[in-house]
Amino acid sequence: MRHKALVSAISAAALLVLAPDVSGQTLKIERYSSVASFKARLAGFPVKTVNFDTIATSGSANVAFPAGRYKTNFGMIITGEGGQYASRDFGSPGDFVPASLPNMYAPGPIDMSGTSGAAGGNETTVTFFAGAAKIRAAGFGCYFIDADWPGDGPSSMQIYNSQGTKLADSGTVVTADAKRVFVGFVAVNAATNLPVAAISRVHIVNGSGWLGNDWNEGVALDNFMAGTATYSATGKVRERSGAAVPGVKITLTGVGFTRTATTNGLGAYSFANLPDGTYTLVPTKSGRSFTPIKRTVTVTGHNVAVLTFVAN
Repeated sequence: MRHKALVSAISAAALLVLAPDVSGQTLKIERYSSVASFKARLAGFPVKTVNFDTIATSGSANVAFPAGRYKTNFGMIITGEGGQYASRDFGSPGDFVPASLPNMYAPGPIDMSGTSGAAGGNETTVTFFAGAAKIRAAGFGCYFIDADWPGDGPSSMQIYNSQGTKLADSGTVVTADAKRVFVGFVAVNAATNLPVAAISRVHIVNGSGWLGNDWNEGVALDNFMAGTATYSATGKVRERSGAAVPGVKITLTGVGFTRTATTNGLGAYSFANLPDGTYTLVPTKSGRSFTPIKRTVTVTGHNVAVLTFVAN
């Protein structure tokens, strides 16, 4: 928040490192400081962006929002260590210029009383979901704003796999006065050179504490971008004659994941928004049995169609 000397920004070049993956494949973690390059690399993994602009703010108000606000539409749970806040400028319009007007983000708790430069929150965790199921992202990035005094309040980003292994660490993020810089990571299969969903959790540190406390080195964040992909499984239920069977309940079960659907007048059913994984489908209807009694389907990077059951 203080006015400091100019410091050099992050290099625009991607940084390549090797990291383990729980599936046994070797990952290449690429780092990006260009949003355009980050999005282009994630072709096939649509990038969803939380810009916090749908939160009603005015002036320098700090507006709290629930961690799950962006779960349904954006597939992200954003958890600040002491709450989550959106603001237009966090009380310092000269320091914080949002990357996407009008709002930006900072974790709580709000603490204006400290005099040691360590009051309030500066850590955020981001996890990824499809419905109620945890999923992995192929890439994540966001803007850091006014990270121009790294010695007093270092900012950074780390990404982890589903077993808690750190895949990459940005190191200290640096900007010039009141400027913003993008930091993004993309997980790539080292053998195929294609992006792969491998990031289960993101940890972000922004400065040393709450932005409104003048003793802290406050850093704001904006535009949380995640590249996740989900798919569909569709099928039909038929009589042996080929006629459609409506009203059949189909139960889809995965690891910590259960959904139901009912066949329509054409005997068709559909499950959308499925992450990669293996699922079991079981049909039920009073007075009927089915062949087969269940089906197992594995979703691996594409939609799965024509999963047919025959009613007896």
